Amino acid sequence: MYIKWNNLDVNEVADYLHEEIAYHSQFVLEVLRGKSNVVNFLENKFNTIKNGSQPVKVYLTKYKGRDCAAII
Repeated sequence: MYIKWNNLDVNEVADYLHEEIAYHSQFVLEVLRGKSNVVNFLENKFNTIKNGSQPVKVYLTKYKGRDCAAII
């Protein structure tokens, strides 16, 4: 999935997200809950990245024994 994430197309990522997803980030003040909320957030985030000057990549990793994506 991280390859699709790196394409910055929310439509390629959305099908992989669980309906009850919880999105945690140091850059988001509170946890985003629910697929529709996360998809809306990612759409805006991807558009910001596309229009910015710094490239961003995603890598799969583990944090506290759980799968997660590291955005660098």
